[in-house]
Amino acid sequence: MFTPEKLSNKLRSLTHKRRFLVAYSGGMDSHVLLHSLVALREQYNLEVRAVHINHGLSENASAWVCHCKQVCQDLALDCVIQSVDVPAALALRPKHSPEAVARELRYQALAKLLTEDECLVTAHHADDQTETLLLQLLRGSGVKGLAAMPAEKDFMASLLLRPLLEFSRAELYEYAKVNKLNWIEDESNENIGVERNFIRHKLLPVLKERYPAVLKTTARSASHSAAASEMLTDLAAQDFLVARGSVDKTLSIKKLLQLSSARQDNLLRYWLDKLGFPTPNSIKLAHIKSDVLQCRSDANPIVSWKNVAVRRFRDDIYAIDTLAVTQKNLNLNFRKPGERCKIKGRKGRHALKKIFQELGIPPWQRDTTPLHYQDGELVAVGDHYFNPLLRGENDE
Repeated sequence: MFTPEKLSNKLRSLTHKRRFLVAYSGGMDSHVLLHSLVALREQYNLEVRAVHINHGLSENASAWVCHCKQVCQDLALDCVIQSVDVPAALALRPKHSPEAVARELRYQALAKLLTEDECLVTAHHADDQTETLLLQLLRGSGVKGLAAMPAEKDFMASLLLRPLLEFSRAELYEYAKVNKLNWIEDESNENIGVERNFIRHKLLPVLKERYPAVLKTTARSASHSAAASEMLTDLAAQDFLVARGSVDKTLSIKKLLQLSSARQDNLLRYWLDKLGFPTPNSIKLAHIKSDVLQCRSDANPIVSWKNVAVRRFRDDIYAIDTLAVTQKNLNLNFRKPGERCKIKGRKGRHALKKIFQELGIPPWQRDTTPLHYQDGELVAVGDHYFNPLLRGENDE
């Protein structure tokens, strides 16, 4: 059976910190977490506060807010209520699922509320872990996805902890009933049209009946996948140091092609993740390798997904934020077709196209690169200055 003391042992294995911000939905899982932390508060000198994120998606949302406030008041806890606008965010990202957008907004709000030396704690448990692994498996995820949820991960300048991953939903329910806890039931959790809910209500009960140890065995698989993912990340970091391109944030095509196909995939995923871009699926990766890496050096291929595009220029491949480029195109439109310019410090007039080529500026960046003039003469293209004296340099 789950007990506060077991929670204490798990927390001590994860962190030495004693300040916790609990993501409190009002449901059974997070109520058990909150209640058990309060039971430990005085004995271990813990500082605990709760935050409830109001997504505004249910007609019962206001009632849930009142419930969370009352529970926290009864437990003598500070409770922060934070609202997020999921419908507005969905309007900007119509191809994303409501669940994914709500999760993203929720963690953004939690990140802003987390204070110094305070850990964010969520109530994900063993059933959630198995559901996540099965969901990733059915989506064809690699080892990173199959690693499911770690018990501890870096979050902002602190940590995100999931200390209940070793305990089943049934164990938490037993604790809730013994302690006469009251909780809310989110009606959206019954909608089996949502993938996770289908796994929870239709698939997992069958697996538990046939394989009683399914929660433990899937947790073990997730742990093995996490170890494999860590090794692949270490390998990608080593390959990245060797395969860096001639321009910052790029990769060398020549050096990429010296790697095996599997290591190319691994490095491309690592590089894009390092740049903060969404990971491409296997089909997009195959297109990057065939259409971008294998094309003629003077070609201008592009592979895009979501808000990112991968392109090549000379021997380097670039990853570009396409949303940012669109915004810049609205404000910066300095280049004119066939333009010839006088350049400060040089004789004659020069084709702007040749100047871009000379400076190594990729074709897709040329229309958004600002041109700086002084007295009618071109003195800089972007941050490339023709006259070093203009930026305080000397001729030595």
